[in-house]
Amino acid sequence: MKFMKPFTLFKELQKMKPLNRGHFLGLRIIDNKHVDLAMSDPSNKNAVPLSAINMEECNMDLMAEKFQTLNSKHNFTGFVVGFPYLKCYHVNQSSETTVMQQYLRQYAVTVMNFIDDLSKTGKLQGLKYTYWDEIFALEMRYMKPMNLFKEWIRNPLDGGCLLGLCIHDKAVHLAVSGPDNVNAVPISASQHCSAIPIPREEYYKDLMVDKFQTLISEYNLIGFVVEYPYKGSDLCRVEEIKKIINDLSKIRNFQSLKYTYWEESIATEVMDFVVDHHVEFVLENLKPDLESKSKQIIKDFVVKKFVAARLLQGYLDCGNTTVAIENYKVRK
Repeated sequence: MKFMKPFTLFKELQKMKPLNRGHFLGLRIIDNKHVDLAMSDPSNKNAVPLSAINMEECNMDLMAEKFQTLNSKHNFTGFVVGFPYLKCYHVNQSSETTVMQQYLRQYAVTVMNFIDDLSKTGKLQGLKYTYWDEIFALEMRYMKPMNLFKEWIRNPLDGGCLLGLCIHDKAVHLAVSGPDNVNAVPISASQHCSAIPIPREEYYKDLMVDKFQTLISEYNLIGFVVEYPYKGSDLCRVEEIKKIINDLSKIRNFQSLKYTYWEESIATEVMDFVVDHHVEFVLENLKPDLESKSKQIIKDFVVKKFVAARLLQGYLDCGNTTVAIENYKVRK
């Protein structure tokens, strides 16, 4: 493996013919436990997260083999390795700053040793790498709803998915897009049920962030579709939602993701019909003598559990319809 200065590596890529250009692979070592990965899209303008590699489950040879497999699949031009920014702690020499300097220096040594050991395996010969100061890492990027949808279906790398996110007073409801980009599927904070939300009593920086980090790897998430109150009608809730998304956007594992807001009123009648039909079928078979009022209460309860799926389904339906209309106009 050969080291190159950041912009020298980028310029070398730009000099190649478009058909010969590969991707960049971004690497970031997190707490000596796993290596976060992301790769550039075909245009080398956007980063797409990949599944992280657990450092505790594989030695350096196995790690190099994993990178070999990724390189065979995606044709990497080089690695962009996250490196701590040390200079910003040189001015103030307080005790807290000194501790931070020591931590960052130790982290820098860990990163350099990792790359050195990876190179010594001899399995990644010919690949180039560079270091990139982590102070330049971006926050999660907002995109307009249809712009995010069009970019998503235009660059379906590794079958990336969108996560529907409904932040309510007592819970956070989740849903994920299916592999066909057409259907939304509710997912859960529990392994035993498909629609149990994350309770808000457990502060989101703990359970919520851990859950999202797991989902990024499991579903190869590329972005969030966040529920937004109708025309900003609930100002307190609007501020709370924006604060949570702003906090999430600063977490390094999420910085390559994108997000958009989608009004809760733009749901889909198809999802309501399907949920209502299934609940009606179950009640008729299990509780045929149940009063209609009780049935309606149960239906309303179940529909609330699928609130994130309703939101995301409405977004997918609107996005697919918009793209279909635009394609029809082009052909016409």
